[in-house]
Amino acid sequence: MSSTYVINGVTYLVDAQFEPAGKKTTLADRLKHYIKSDFADFTNHYKGDKMTSEYVLTAGKEK
Repeated sequence: MSSTYVINGVTYLVDAQFEPAGKKTTLADRLKHYIKSDFADFTNHYKGDKMTSEYVLTAGKEK
């Protein structure tokens, strides 16, 4: 069964399939492959390196 998707003017044809029987692919292997691929985009939602005030440690400042 195939599905067709158009994203930003690019047409993708996607097939659903099972992993071949007996293949020893782990979740870690799949994540490594995904992270190294062009589909892993980790910078779109970057909001800087500052923590919000709810995560700032306040120990020792109680009165």
